Amino acid sequence: MSQTVIVNNEHGTFKQSHGAPMGGGLSGLLSDIYMEKLETIIFNDFPKLKWKRYRDDTFMTWSTTENGPISNFLDYLNSIDAHLKFTHEIENNNSLPFLDVLITRHSNFLSTSVYRKPTHSDRYIHYTSNHEPRIFDNTLQSMVRRAIIYCTTPNSFATEINHLRTTFALNAYPNTVINKYTSTEFIENLKLRISSPKSSFSDISDNSIWLRIPYDPYIWSPLRKICTKYKIKLSGSKTFNIGNMITNIRPPIIPLEYSGGAVYRIKCQACDTFYIGETLQKVNDRMNQHKNKCTQAINTNVAPRDSLNDCGPIKHAVETGHIWSFLNPVLLAKIPNGPNRELREGMEIYIHKINGFSLCNVMDGKTVQSCWYELLHDFKRSTNQKQY
Repeated sequence: MSQTVIVNNEHGTFKQSHGAPMGGGLSGLLSDIYMEKLETIIFNDFPKLKWKRYRDDTFMTWSTTENGPISNFLDYLNSIDAHLKFTHEIENNNSLPFLDVLITRHSNFLSTSVYRKPTHSDRYIHYTSNHEPRIFDNTLQSMVRRAIIYCTTPNSFATEINHLRTTFALNAYPNTVINKYTSTEFIENLKLRISSPKSSFSDISDNSIWLRIPYDPYIWSPLRKICTKYKIKLSGSKTFNIGNMITNIRPPIIPLEYSGGAVYRIKCQACDTFYIGETLQKVNDRMNQHKNKCTQAINTNVAPRDSLNDCGPIKHAVETGHIWSFLNPVLLAKIPNGPNRELREGMEIYIHKINGFSLCNVMDGKTVQSCWYELLHDFKRSTNQKQY
């Protein structure tokens, strides 16, 4: 890839030196195309090679008697492209994991079962989470379905079902739900559905009417009864939550002159004082307003009083004579919605304070309920972060 790829995360901003963008929409497809090209080279040199691949994970059998040490083949793979490094894992106790399947070699056949990494936490969506009931049902069903497909021996299947029963009990699933989806009757019916699959949309006709709204546990049951009465299918949509508000998994890289509806941070040029604010305007326009008001206040030696806006930067400028870095604001979040943006501003003020920042904010902004403050302590902010 010739185009420069910039990666942002909680540790800072980095330039990717080679390859397709991590997480990019076309990266998986481009990787497959390149690996297929690579495989044509490998198969030309090793035409009898038994090799199965999924993206960058490969399962293969190797005979040292016929082909020599596996290390020689690994050196060959790593010599094809200097930017690629192959690693390998050899079976242990006749077993080898591939993706989430554990493959076990017996005297005359192979068996498979579910594989979990040693770091697997067994944490699934907790039953007390604010989700419609079908989400919990589908989570357990999908795990049972995986056990049916992956486990090829009765012992491995029974072990997996027992593991699921214990795991989902720890995730607060009621015994009635666990017993329902791990019962012999349900498992046998699920096996029949797997062996004779139908279209996922076979039960949805062209004239089906759907109502999709945010899930609310207090109205969901009576609302479903009403929808059933009028033959309307009810579906819950994802709601905006605290996690969405204070974290951006993939922060937007937006020029400040085009960024409207943002939470920002500015720093005093002469000391380690910061100010956090929010604006519906473009950030650069808001910086010019700050600059003009600070200049006016310093010239008149009077800090204006404004009950609607935080005059922290102006007050700091009048009291100290310091100048703010209006040309280098830090974009903390891009949130067009006004109430959500104001709430994010309040949370950023709190998070920055507990991370040791000296803020000149006169107002604390909107606050969340006290039960959420313990969660906010887990979020870190640093002076070298450019985006969150």
